[in-house]
Amino acid sequence: MAVFKIEKCPECRYKHTEPKPGKVNKKCPVCGTRMYYLDNWYISYQVQKQKKVEVGGLKKRTAKDKLSKIKISLQERRFFDPAPRTPWGVAVKKFKAIHYKQGSRGKGPLSPDTVRMYNNSLNILKPFFQSTSLDLVTYDQVKLMICARQAKGLTPSTINKEIVTLKCLLNFAELHDLLEMNNNYRKIVKHIKPMDENNRRDRILTDDEEISIIGYPNKDLRLQCLISLETGLRKEGCMSLTWPEVDFTAGYIRKVVGIKGGKPTNIPLTQRLTAELLARKGAQVLITPYVFYNRSACKPFIDNKTAFNKMCGPQKLGLEDLHFHDLRRTFATRFIRRTGKWEALRKILGHQDIKTTMRYVHLDDKDVAQAMGEFENNKKEGTG
Repeated sequence: MAVFKIEKCPECRYKHTEPKPGKVNKKCPVCGTRMYYLDNWYISYQVQKQKKVEVGGLKKRTAKDKLSKIKISLQERRFFDPAPRTPWGVAVKKFKAIHYKQGSRGKGPLSPDTVRMYNNSLNILKPFFQSTSLDLVTYDQVKLMICARQAKGLTPSTINKEIVTLKCLLNFAELHDLLEMNNNYRKIVKHIKPMDENNRRDRILTDDEEISIIGYPNKDLRLQCLISLETGLRKEGCMSLTWPEVDFTAGYIRKVVGIKGGKPTNIPLTQRLTAELLARKGAQVLITPYVFYNRSACKPFIDNKTAFNKMCGPQKLGLEDLHFHDLRRTFATRFIRRTGKWEALRKILGHQDIKTTMRYVHLDDKDVAQAMGEFENNKKEGTG
């Protein structure tokens, strides 16, 4: 927005704007003729990204007053027709079509795990907001959604995924001019904070429980559990494991283990896991590169939750309160007990921050007593 006068050449009609006109007229830079100022003051402003220039009046004070009124009208959105509202479904469709391919700040396509998280969260958010347009989503509606999810007993980490997804959708809509009528956007993004995640689990597999799992008849599930126990891979990593990622010669599994599509990590193979994988590869007809796949469709399994819960049920092994992810915690705890090398564990698990790795390790009183015994022995030997 600006207030200015126009200085014009009488010969070649050259003109330019002058916000602070002087008493002496300048010479035309084209023909050298002395220029003159037009009588009126002018104002300029933008409406929907289009520049507009109008006559402000004969006096500068009058032009400033007119520009101030236009500024207030623009802020109150009384100056032009409102932009059409964006339905929730339309915004979600554009979000999936553009953001999934371009990623945040154009960094490239999102990883399959991130896309899966967004899809699950959007399906959960849909009943809360599908009846309104994205422009009319309010701060109070978001708070009610969070309270409703808490009332169902969901963990803070689950609710945080939905909050992050909603914020990401709103940021995307703002970036692509889908929120011109929403005055609640910045309040939602700024004041809706993630919840404190105090849902740390300490369920570790015992030796007897491991023996019962390794002896379970379901060969696919048994090997998936063994891979997680011996390498710390997540369930998705075990399910999507391919034979090209298993290097028997070098003794590594080379796989992307970060949840956001990080760099591939070399995870050393143990002797027990190497023997099991070699036995499976020898008995498997290699019609697909996947280690685990549906025999009828020749496609990889998506999830093993039903089979795992059935195995842990009272009619089978009777393992109480056991999740597949607890096998990853078991591996991390055993690794630190046997080696004490935190940095190596962080790299194997694919964590960026060592604090995340520390959440996976659960040491009991025996571990503390053993560490204190080693401390005492080193003291007696004169090592410190």
